[in-house]
Order: sequence, then C-alpha cells, then structure tokens
Amino acid sequence: KRDIKDTVDFALNLNPTYASFDILINYPGTVIQKNNTLTNAELELMHDYSFKKFYLRPKFIIKTIMNTKSIVQFKNRVKSTLAMWKKMYL
Repeated sequence: KRDIKDTVDFALNLNPTYASFDILINYPGTVIQKNNTLTNAELELMHDYSFKKFYLRPKFIIKTIMNTKSIVQFKNRVKSTLAMWKKMYL
C-alpha cells in the first residue's frame, strides 16, 4: 500500500493534466504474483483511492474548469467524469 500511495503522491507532485492508475494482472507463478501482498479487493480499493485523491483535488477541478474552451467541451468533460464515477461507485 505504501508504494501505491507514494506513486499517487509522485503523480500529484508532477501535476499532470491527467493520470491513469491501473491494476496489474497477477498471473500465477510470476514474480509479481509471488511478491504481491494485497488481495484483489485491497487492490481495487487502492485503485479507487488513487483516482479520488488525484481527480477530487480542488486545484485540479478549478484548473479543468478554467481550461474549458467551449460548452461542448464542458459537456463532454462532465459526461466522461460522471461515467468514470458511476463505474467506480456502482
């Protein structure tokens, strides 16, 4: 969990426009699978934590709104954001 939190903090310090946090597939017998100490449920929780920590920052939200150039772009951003949150919470 510490490595995941460090990775999120690193992304926050870089302050990119977008970030993607994905779960690595643990194939049986691989080095990754042998070294993994987190359950799939814990990995999913950390995945959700990463997205929330990055995308729910007031600074990010304000910057995104201020950089919106048109109503169409704003609608598309709202639509994609709602789809992402719906997927995470339902």
